[in-house]
Amino acid sequence: MAPTKKLLLILAGGIAMFGAITSAQIPLREVAKMGGPDADGLLPEVQIALVRDGYSPLLEPLNDAIEAELRKLTQDRYHLVFRDDADFSAGWKPDQAAKAVRAALDAPDVDILMLQGMLVLQAVVDGQVELTKPATGAFLQDPDFVGVLTQNNRSAIPNLSFVMTDHSIRKDIERFADLVDFQTLYIAATPAYNQSLPCVTNLFAEIASAHGCDVIFLPLTDDPQTTLNQLPEGAQAIYLFQPQLMEPEEVPDLIKGINAKRVPSYAFWGEPAVRQGVLAGSLPAMDRQLARRTALNLQQIIAGVSPNDLPATFPVEQRLYYNVLTAKEIGYDINYADTYDAILIGAKEAESEGAPLTLTEAIDLALKTNYEFLRQQQTTIQGYESKRLALSPLLPQVSALYSYERIDVTQAQVGVNQGAEGTNNVGVEISQIIYSDERLANYRIQGENYEATTLQEEVSRLDTIQSTATAYIRYLASRTLLDIARDNLGVTRTNLNLARIRAEVGVAGPEEVYRFEAQQASDQASVASAESQMETQAVALNRVLGIDLEKQWQPESLTLESDYFDTTANKVVDLVSSDARYRRFQLFSLQYAMSRSPEVAAVQATTRGQEISLSQKKRSFFVPTASANFQYNYAFARDGQQNIQYVPGAVTPDDDAWALLLQAELPIFEGGSRVFDVIRQKAVVRGLGYTEDLTRQLVQQRTLNALFAMESSYADIRYSAIAADRAQLNLDIVTEKYQAGSVSIVDLLDAQNQAFVQKQNAALSIYSFLEDLVNYMRALTWYEFTASDQQNADWLQQATAFIESEETRVVERQ
Repeated sequence: MAPTKKLLLILAGGIAMFGAITSAQIPLREVAKMGGPDADGLLPEVQIALVRDGYSPLLEPLNDAIEAELRKLTQDRYHLVFRDDADFSAGWKPDQAAKAVRAALDAPDVDILMLQGMLVLQAVVDGQVELTKPATGAFLQDPDFVGVLTQNNRSAIPNLSFVMTDHSIRKDIERFADLVDFQTLYIAATPAYNQSLPCVTNLFAEIASAHGCDVIFLPLTDDPQTTLNQLPEGAQAIYLFQPQLMEPEEVPDLIKGINAKRVPSYAFWGEPAVRQGVLAGSLPAMDRQLARRTALNLQQIIAGVSPNDLPATFPVEQRLYYNVLTAKEIGYDINYADTYDAILIGAKEAESEGAPLTLTEAIDLALKTNYEFLRQQQTTIQGYESKRLALSPLLPQVSALYSYERIDVTQAQVGVNQGAEGTNNVGVEISQIIYSDERLANYRIQGENYEATTLQEEVSRLDTIQSTATAYIRYLASRTLLDIARDNLGVTRTNLNLARIRAEVGVAGPEEVYRFEAQQASDQASVASAESQMETQAVALNRVLGIDLEKQWQPESLTLESDYFDTTANKVVDLVSSDARYRRFQLFSLQYAMSRSPEVAAVQATTRGQEISLSQKKRSFFVPTASANFQYNYAFARDGQQNIQYVPGAVTPDDDAWALLLQAELPIFEGGSRVFDVIRQKAVVRGLGYTEDLTRQLVQQRTLNALFAMESSYADIRYSAIAADRAQLNLDIVTEKYQAGSVSIVDLLDAQNQAFVQKQNAALSIYSFLEDLVNYMRALTWYEFTASDQQNADWLQQATAFIESEETRVVERQ
C-alpha cells in the first residue's frame, strides 16, 4: 500500500499495539447526508490522516486490514483517502509530537485524524494541542494508563475517541510474578517512551514497589542484537512490549536470543508473541477484532456520530498462553495448575520431538523385540529339540558301570568271587534298538510337529506385522484427530471473539457469548480426551513393539499415495474396474489365501503326525520290538581273601565277565488298552480333519471380511471427503453471514459442529481403509510393504492374469 494509503492505529506507549477509532461529526455532516454520488456522479471524499509517533513496520499490516474493513462497511459510498504525509509523523522525537498533530489539523482536506502512538496521543491529552477535527486513537493498554475516560466509558477529551481493551499491564506483571520468582525484572520498550512519558516512568515505579523487585528499562532498538547485548546473562525475567522499530522478520531473532539466554519472557501483545517463541502472555490475538472495531467506529463517525458518544473500551477474554517448546528450551517447568485453563502453543511440535519411525522400521523392530513373537520362536526351538530327542532312543545307548559286591565268609570259602569277601567291578553296557515301530513313528510324528511349529511361527510373524501396522495406523489416526480437535477449538475461540464483537456493538446479546463459552469448554474437554486417546495409542504401539511403553515417536504420515500401498491401493483399484472383474478378483484372493495359508498347513502337518501315530497303533498288534544288549564287567580289586577248597572238575572263576542279550517283544494282552488307544486316535484324526475344514473356512471368512471392509471404507473416503468439503464451505458461508448478522448463533454452532464431525470422518475414512488393507494383506499372507518390488510385481501379475483369464470367466459363468 502506498504511503498515502496507510492507516495505522495508535500504539500504546512503546508497549502499545493495535488500534481503534474515533471521529467527530460536525465537519462530516454534509458528507454523511450524501452517502453516495452527487449529481455529477462523484463520490463524497473523506480524508483520514495518519498521525503517528514514527514509522513502525510492525503496524503496517493492521493499516491494510482497517482500510479493507472500512471499505467493506461503507460499500463504496465514499471516496476514502488515507494520508500518511511526512509532516504527520513525529519521527520518534517527543518534542515533535504536537507539531505532527497540528500539521494534520491544519491540512485543509483532512477530515479525521488517526493518532498512532503514545507521543502524539499524550500531546492531545496533555492539552498541548486542541483538536479542531475528530480524532481517533487505539492501542492495547490499561485504560487507567491514559486516564481520560468518563464514568460512562467515553472519552473526556473533546473530539477524541479511543478503542481500548480492558487488558491490564499491571495484571500482566502479577501473572508473570506468579509464574516466575524474580528479584530483577527487565522491561523492554521503545526508547522514546521511557525518555519523555511520566506515565511510563510511574508505571515502572509502581511495579517495583508492588513486587519488591528492581525494574530495569531495556531499550528496544531497531537491531535485535543491540537489544540483546543489553540483557545480561543470568537475567531472571523480561517483560516485552512490541518492538516497533524492528522489521517483522527480525522479531523472531530477538525472541530466539532471549531464549538462548534462558530468560523467562512475558509479552504485552500476548498470543502472537507466544506463537513467535515468547514463554507466556495473556492477551489473545486482536488484529482482526481491533481492525473491525476501528472500521465500525470510523463508519459511525463518517455517518455523523460524535467521537465522544462512542464506547472507549471493550472487554476481551484473557487467559494464559504458554509456549511449550520455549519452556522446554529454557528449562522452565510448567505447573499443571497453570495449564488447566491455559492455551498451550507448540504442544503439537513438542509431541513431534520423538525419534522418527517409519512403518517398515516399526515392523523390523517388532520382529526383533515383540514378546509374543519371541515366545513363539522359543516354541519352535522346543519343537526342533523334541524332534532330535525322539531320534536319540533309536541310536546306540552306551553306559559305564561300577559296582561293589560283598559276600559272607562261607560263600567266599567255596570259591564265590574267587574267595574274596568284597569285589570292585567296572564295566560297560551297550544297548541298541534293532527295530521299534513305536519309536520310529514317534520320530516321524515329532518331525511333523516341528514343521507345524515352524508354520505357527510364520503365523505369529504375520500376526506381529499386522498388529504393528494396525497399531501404527491407529496412532497416526489419534494424532490426526487431536489436530482436528485443536483446530476446532481454535474455530470456537475465533467465533467467541466474533460473538463478543457483536455483543459489544449491540447486534447480539450476551447469550451468544455464553453459548460460545460453553462450546469452548466442551471443545477443551474434547481436546483433553483426544490427547488421552493419542497417549493410549502410543502405549499400544510400544507394547506391540516390545519396548519402553513411554517411548515417544515421530511417525511417518501415511496416505493412499504412500509407496507402502501403491500396488494394493492404486494399481488394484485400476484393475478392478467393474463388478465382474471385482468378483474375479475376489475369487483370486480366496484361492491365493488358501494356497499360502500357514494356518491350514500347520493343521495339515499336525494331522499327518497323528495319522502316523494311528498307523503305528494299528501295527502294534503284530509288529514286535527288537533290541540287543551287551554288557562287560571286570573285577579290578578284591578284599577279605579266603582259602578256597576247589571242587575237582569245577571251572576256575575269572576276573572278566560279559553277556549278550537279543530280545524281541510283542505284547499279547494289555487289558484292551491298545484297542481303546486305536479308537481314541481315530477320533483325534477325525477331529483334526474338522479343524482343517474350520481353518479353511476361517481363512476364507477373513479374506472375504477384509474385501468387504475395503470395499466399504474405500467408498467412504470419497463420500467423507465430499461431506467434509461441503461442511467447511457451509461453515465459511455461515460464519460470514453471522458476522453480518443475518444468521443466528444456532446456525453457526450447527455448521461448526457439522464441519468438525465431517472432518473427523474424512480423516478416519483414510485410516480405516489402510487398516482394512493391512487386514487384507494378512489374509493373503503377503504384505506389500515388506515384500520386494519384484515380489509385488509378481503378485500383481498373478492377479491380472487370473482376472483376465478365460478359465476364470468360465468358472464365474458356471
